[in-house]
Amino acid sequence: MLPASVGGDAVRTYLIYRDGMGLRTALNGIVLERVATIGALVLLVAAAQPLFLPRADAATARLMLSIVGVSVPAIVVGIVVLAFLDRLPESVRRWRVLRALANLGSDTRAIFLSPPAAARVLGLAALGHANLTVAVYFLARGLDVDVGLADCFALFLPVLLLTAMPVSIGGWGVREGGLIYAFGLIGVASTDALVISVLYGLLATTLSLPGGLVWLISGGGRPRDVKAALGEAQSTAQAGGK
Repeated sequence: MLPASVGGDAVRTYLIYRDGMGLRTALNGIVLERVATIGALVLLVAAAQPLFLPRADAATARLMLSIVGVSVPAIVVGIVVLAFLDRLPESVRRWRVLRALANLGSDTRAIFLSPPAAARVLGLAALGHANLTVAVYFLARGLDVDVGLADCFALFLPVLLLTAMPVSIGGWGVREGGLIYAFGLIGVASTDALVISVLYGLLATTLSLPGGLVWLISGGGRPRDVKAALGEAQSTAQAGGK
């Protein structure tokens, strides 16, 4: 309901904190999840380019290589900077904000400088992005639009990255404009790209509704409350069946 995913991040932070995990865990967990999400997105875009570039014209190839050439070093440098925030001089750590940044630095190293932990986090994030991309591919094929799976990975994922910017409600508008431009690079009509984007947004909203139902049943809340509410609903249903 709020621009991009900012609203969801705020609610998740509150729920994690309310469930007794501590403010540091709540804030740093959300920040590092966002870093992992963007990092996996950038890596997927880079990995898809060898499959896409052979069929792209010279101008499109230069554009995509420029995106990869800027985004990959940027995410690497960003993670390195985060990982060493706890090396700030002791003289400045009296400020609460800077102490919080120092904690974020040590938590970043625990995740991204540990190969097993980084592989798990980035792998799960990449799997989520891949699922969304495959959904766009099937929407396109269902509309008889000539878009390949490699094209979707190379062109839709950068659009997905744009929708993470807090400039629209749920990515609406940004996603449509981005997909019209991106798919236009391979000759897809703007009307077809617009329909794919709108259907994608409606599909994502529809599939999110069960989560809202669980939220309402549980009274808004804690994981253990959700589990109890679902168990109670199941018991009621079984009793009704008898």
